[in-house]
Amino acid sequence: MRKILFFILLYPLLASSQSLSPGRVAKIKSATVHVSIEGSRETGTAFFISASGELLTCWHVIEPALHRDSLGNVVSISPIYIQSAEVAKTQVSIPAVFYKQLYISARSNDYCLLSPVKPFTKPVIFFNPGNLNKVPEGQEVYTCGYPNSMPQPFISKGILSTKYIDSSTYVIKNGVQKKINREVALLDLTLNKGNAGGPIIALGATIDDDEVIGIADLLVTPFGQTSEEIQVISNAKATTADTDDPGAAAMGIVLSSMKLVSSVINNSTHGISACLSLNQFLNDIKSLKK
Repeated sequence: MRKILFFILLYPLLASSQSLSPGRVAKIKSATVHVSIEGSRETGTAFFISASGELLTCWHVIEPALHRDSLGNVVSISPIYIQSAEVAKTQVSIPAVFYKQLYISARSNDYCLLSPVKPFTKPVIFFNPGNLNKVPEGQEVYTCGYPNSMPQPFISKGILSTKYIDSSTYVIKNGVQKKINREVALLDLTLNKGNAGGPIIALGATIDDDEVIGIADLLVTPFGQTSEEIQVISNAKATTADTDDPGAAAMGIVLSSMKLVSSVINNSTHGISACLSLNQFLNDIKSLKK
């Protein structure tokens, strides 16, 4: 009887430590921002990783801002902005090291650091980095983002389903093809286009024990990959289509249909989400300091 009574008294404490309490909701909303690029319809999510306001997001979220010459060198960058209910619209920049020395790794592992152009006047809320390798499968995780260009943040909770090494990405350096091994986790968690770049947080015993272990990334999933492939193919065909061809009109309809399918896939929830580990980003930053 005493054991039962003890459990009844203890249960609320256990339940609250592993739930999305108001405190957790407030913290992740404060640490997560909406990302937009001037002149682009593409949007995404980013999250603070330091009290001074540095942020992390996916490379593909900010890539539309980069304008390159024929040799692939970045010649200009469109203004990038972040915004949330607590953060007024603020311009951020990409440190040059991320599109120069770390370009291959940043693009391959789909991460990018952003820094505020003007320093924040007060410290911002952020999560401490964790290690995906130390988080067991089945662990509860949660995230926050701005799906489908919504102005309001959307919070999701789920579990880390499966961890594995993704070897499907290759880069070509000095004419040699090199395989990239990426630490990846599949999630039973609701994500949509626009969530990319958001934090994947592992629930700890308390709010202070919660850690960000990965970056939300739909491109890792089969659905996201398929969507991107359809988009790339349709864009390529559109640029090579002969407008004087009698069949150009029909081709235009096909291309429009392909883009529509890509859009539908991009903006649909499939129940399979993914994240990329923070470990590669952290290791790359350490290598710069040596």
